[in-house]
Amino acid sequence: MKGTGWWTARSPWLCLSLLVTLLVLVNGCANATPRPETTPPSPAEIAALVAEANAAYEAFDWPRATTLFAQVVRYEPEVAEWWTRYGWALHNSQRFTEALAALERAEQLAPDNFWNPFGKARAYAALGRLSEALVAVERAIALAPQRPGPHRLRARLYLRAGDPDRALAAVLTGLYYVPEDAQLQSMLAELADRLALPLTATPPAPAD
Repeated sequence: MKGTGWWTARSPWLCLSLLVTLLVLVNGCANATPRPETTPPSPAEIAALVAEANAAYEAFDWPRATTLFAQVVRYEPEVAEWWTRYGWALHNSQRFTEALAALERAEQLAPDNFWNPFGKARAYAALGRLSEALVAVERAIALAPQRPGPHRLRARLYLRAGDPDRALAAVLTGLYYVPEDAQLQSMLAELADRLALPLTATPPAPAD
């Protein structure tokens, strides 16, 4: 009975002591073997993410494409195409400064991809940085002179800069490479009317 009395009197303190000891041991084990904050995705998971990002891009869902490609370029930062698509998704989401950074990285990885300087030219133009836009659009034209978009953009940039003569030259150069482009033809008619010039049947060859 004496032993039972001793246990009864001291059991609350003994239980508390044991509980504290157990908590210290558990905490020590947790600190000794820290777990990583995040687990890298598997190749299959990355492939699924890329497919989802491309699907959003091709559906013109720019906010979603932007969010997904931000993850894609984190896991596959050396793939130029992902940076190009990320940059254009940012551009089409009106996030022009971020688009420039992404397209700059894309151009570093793939300097001969026309879409990178063309996207930069459009982003610079949207930000009102006309001289930088002209440099970028010249690069795009040099890479793909048969594409009408850069020729149209270069003409519009010269018009914004108050230089209709150079705008006309840009249109004529564009029509030399893509004579069937309706927008360039319309721009030529408008500029010829503004400058009171006769329309020529065949645009002259661009100067080297």
